[in-house]
Amino acid sequence: MIHFVPSWSDRTFRPTDFDDTVHQIKIFKKGNLPLELMLTGYSPNLLSALHSQGLSEVPTWSVFDDIQDTHIDGIRPLSFYDFNWPDGIDKIYTPFHIVVNLSGKEIGRVYFSEEGRITKIERYLFKQLVQTFLIDDRGFVSSIIHYSGGQIDFQDYLDPAGNLRIRQNFKNDQDNIYVNPLFANDFQASSYKNLDQLILEFTRIHLLKSNSPDDLVILAAQSKQNQLIFKALDKQRIVLSYFSNRYDFQDQNQSIIKNELLKSSGLIVDQKSNYQKLKKFINENFSRENKTLLIKKIHELTPYDTRLQLGFSQRERKLTIYWVAKEINNDFSKKIFYKFFSKMVDDENIDLIIAVNEIDKNILELMIIRKISDHFKVDLPSNDYELKQSISQSDENQPLDDEADQLNSDNFKMAIAFYQRFQIKTFFSEESIIASMKKVRLIVDLSQEADLFIQIAGISAGIPQINFNESQYVKDQKNGLIISDLKDLSKAIDYYFVGLKHWNQSLVYSVKKMEQYTDFNLLNRWLKALGEQYE
Repeated sequence: MIHFVPSWSDRTFRPTDFDDTVHQIKIFKKGNLPLELMLTGYSPNLLSALHSQGLSEVPTWSVFDDIQDTHIDGIRPLSFYDFNWPDGIDKIYTPFHIVVNLSGKEIGRVYFSEEGRITKIERYLFKQLVQTFLIDDRGFVSSIIHYSGGQIDFQDYLDPAGNLRIRQNFKNDQDNIYVNPLFANDFQASSYKNLDQLILEFTRIHLLKSNSPDDLVILAAQSKQNQLIFKALDKQRIVLSYFSNRYDFQDQNQSIIKNELLKSSGLIVDQKSNYQKLKKFINENFSRENKTLLIKKIHELTPYDTRLQLGFSQRERKLTIYWVAKEINNDFSKKIFYKFFSKMVDDENIDLIIAVNEIDKNILELMIIRKISDHFKVDLPSNDYELKQSISQSDENQPLDDEADQLNSDNFKMAIAFYQRFQIKTFFSEESIIASMKKVRLIVDLSQEADLFIQIAGISAGIPQINFNESQYVKDQKNGLIISDLKDLSKAIDYYFVGLKHWNQSLVYSVKKMEQYTDFNLLNRWLKALGEQYE
């Protein structure tokens, strides 16, 4: 049995498309190996979260299902009217919640998930929050948080019938756990110092049920969770998965990290930067003999697989660049933007898709508007609504306000047309990224370490990539160019945009490269890393 322990610890967190455990499970499912997803955090929305990732058929154990005795299958959404409300209430609808008023005073709020299911209900008294009901997506109230003076007082965890199972007290910065005496036989103690003690007890019991030395735990490395799982282990071997920037070696207790590394059977990293961090820590903290042993345990394995989804940009007149922009407000990112801007001025066929996080979206929008306004000597509105109105008026050639002269001017029309060649995108799923690449001719990611998923998606779509550092995924003058200085960016773009010779060479190499990262080949590499009993 292979137990996968993800890093989803917060009750509001949902596993994303860009999560190592999600992809590792999908890879191992292809091998028909016995596996299980183990949840050590409180997750009342677990079922719908797993469904969103296509993991609803994966055998799953949640520690809180045992603690609360909530072993129920299937999603049963609750409706607003499943709850008791006083007569005479008024409901005010917003996109994601309903405000409930009585006699003009707010008495509650009902929150919904993206799928339209109730996730929580808040109760108010004299404008103060007094209770929060957390709803399990299987159709019952999972827990109730009680407040006093605006602060959390305690949280009651319930079974599906509404019976109290445990109470977590928060008064005076405590975290102690009280067990309902009616269910004392289900617990080893009547109270616990903190929630971690209780979780450890039930996790240990669960692992004891399948304590074969052939059992394996693949743990998403995260300091607090690492300690809990290592304490709960019996005979199982453990592999640590270091992913993205999740684990900071500098912020953790060094002796604990050393102990975990020595006890682990394997160390999986997703990319070169994590390999270097891990190797650096080992070299600085272990004897020569242990260094050699530990470094042999490290395996660089991407959690992302390739899929043949070639785009059709070569059939498009437009030359679309996909720029992965990070920390858009720093000087280096601004310089990259100005390089793209100049290139777009020189070649009207070049369009730019900019992938940014939600925080940088408005900053980038303003940067684009200001640069276009300066270049065309016009004053584009910075307000989103006013800008869209200006675009509409310009398209219709029917100015409707006092700025008619400007709207009719050639410069303003050119500025609007130029603005429409930019697309600012924030992506939350694999499919949205892959769909956005259908017409992309070139990917540019000049981060110190290029985005791993984008690199794999680029290979799948057969798109060449320009990076600062070579990786196992992008090779210089094969399926991309590795440049050492920003001044080389313009020539690198021309390398792929002037004629199709180099672009086609990159496409052929990408198709060959794709085979290395299919789910089948990734599974084989995983099995080899895990040891001979899994090969």
